[in-house]
Amino acid sequence: MTKRIAIIGAGLAGLACARVLRRSGAYVEIFEQDRIIGGRMATTRVGIVPYDHGAQYVTARSDQFRAFIDELCSSGYAARWKPTTSQGKGGGQMQPWYVGTPGMSSIVRPLAESVRIHTNRRVHTLSRTDKAWQIWFDDETAVGPFAAVAVAVPAPQAQLLLGQAQEISNALQRVRMSPCWSLMVRLDQCILPSQDVYSDMSDVIRWIARNNDKPGRIKKGDAIVVHASPQWSRATEDAEPEVVAEELWSE
Repeated sequence: MTKRIAIIGAGLAGLACARVLRRSGAYVEIFEQDRIIGGRMATTRVGIVPYDHGAQYVTARSDQFRAFIDELCSSGYAARWKPTTSQGKGGGQMQPWYVGTPGMSSIVRPLAESVRIHTNRRVHTLSRTDKAWQIWFDDETAVGPFAAVAVAVPAPQAQLLLGQAQEISNALQRVRMSPCWSLMVRLDQCILPSQDVYSDMSDVIRWIARNNDKPGRIKKGDAIVVHASPQWSRATEDAEPEVVAEELWSE
């Protein structure tokens, strides 16, 4: 009998989990609160310009993930990125950097094949009855039964869903997340110097990248991504996004 399994979260972890379960013969459904998949590897479009506002690249540190990246590169979903840094072209990379093409979300798209994904579905509660799981949403609707549920969301969200599972909840309480404001800027003309990536610029700015330097992007003008430092992001997490944008761009 085919097992019906639910996964909460359509980021890299949730989609990788789905791929393994599908290959084992399970029927898998994913519920994602956002309108797009990818989580912190999602690609945001402003007009026709794609921005990697979250994860800027990935590295392959295990044989299994290296095989997956090689598979993506050979099929056109990913490519090696060698930006110009203060140490020259491709300098400062302890491990090779890879990016999705034409956006970081391309890395997770092959994982979504043969999986039913529901977007814009924020899970509110998990309940268990008669050895099966029910999933309840913010609009008070429910789906189920499921033989199992995999929770693949950041720790604070997971804790809200798994609060009744004390052993898991206690472990989640010890997880500390690092916030990060991300600023996306589109300019008709190139204004950055020849360097494509800057890191640890100040107490405010952790990362600046010419996003359109990455393989498969639109090369015209400048598409810039700025990441604030975790400390500054935490201190300003309640500020209005417009105010944060002005301060980051000024910096």
